[in-house]
Amino acid sequence: MPGGGGEAGTSLAVGDGDGDGYADVLAGAPGGAGRAYLLHGSAAGLTGTGAVTFVQGSGGVPGAAEAGDRFGSAVTLTDLNGDGTADAAFGAEGENAGDGTVMTLTGGVGASCGTSALATAAGQGIGAVLTG
Repeated sequence: MPGGGGEAGTSLAVGDGDGDGYADVLAGAPGGAGRAYLLHGSAAGLTGTGAVTFVQGSGGVPGAAEAGDRFGSAVTLTDLNGDGTADAAFGAEGENAGDGTVMTLTGGVGASCGTSALATAAGQGIGAVLTG
């Protein structure tokens, strides 16, 4: 898998992704292929215990990690399916030669929305900015 993960903290999101009542932090690190890190909150604050690293092509995240994808260029934790728990969404503004895409991970199932799904023109860098 191509390298990535530099620029940690380029994008940040806060939400309760595991339903325990504590805020978790999702940090994007879009350097190279890119990745994102999820740190869990606890009564004592953030902890590295149980931290998760997301990369394209593993852990339910669709696609394949390729240099320049910039996966994690934007991240958000928001309830996408209405179950009361925050789900993760990741921007990859460099995907497909700069077309970009937004990937979601809801209940362990990933989906990707690129230019055709969003009816946008090529080269727009979809996923450079996300809001929750």
